[in-house]
Amino acid sequence: MERFTDDGVHLLHCSGPCDGWLTTDAFMPRLDRPGTFSSRCRACRALYQRARHVKIATIAALEEIGVKIHLDEDSNIAGVACAKCGQPFQPGQDIHGSARFVHDVCPVG
Repeated sequence: MERFTDDGVHLLHCSGPCDGWLTTDAFMPRLDRPGTFSSRCRACRALYQRARHVKIATIAALEEIGVKIHLDEDSNIAGVACAKCGQPFQPGQDIHGSARFVHDVCPVG
């Protein structure tokens, strides 16, 4: 969404957590659509990218130890694939493996 102030300043609405109306310099231009901008301001985009990176890094670490993961219909995790066949996981699929959890001070080992 866009609007203009009374003095002609072009404002865009951020679809991120700030939910603000900001000038176009607060948004990244879209390379795939010249003349348009991303839907999140730079600050909200940075928050999203950090959260996404944490999710992907966490998923990768959990996969290494065989933790079962379920992707629900609202999942936005991209690029996570089956270690066996290489096909990407899809929402609604159960992802499984094997794991053995012990803590480093376990007297039983």
